Amino acid sequence: MYLLPGGQGALGGGRDWRKYLPLTYLQQSVPAIFVLSYLVGSYLVGFCATVGRTARS
Repeated sequence: MYLLPGGQGALGGGRDWRKYLPLTYLQQSVPAIFVLSYLVGSYLVGFCATVGRTARS
């Protein structure tokens, strides 16, 4: 049973590993991109809160 039959057909149904290899690299980088964006966003929120607090003083 395939959840996404179109994707399996586009990737050759798993018979050719060369088609899957680029996809696995992409899948491995997605969590790192989310962590990086979360850290940068958290830093910017803290930085903006600090700058806003000192500007009002």
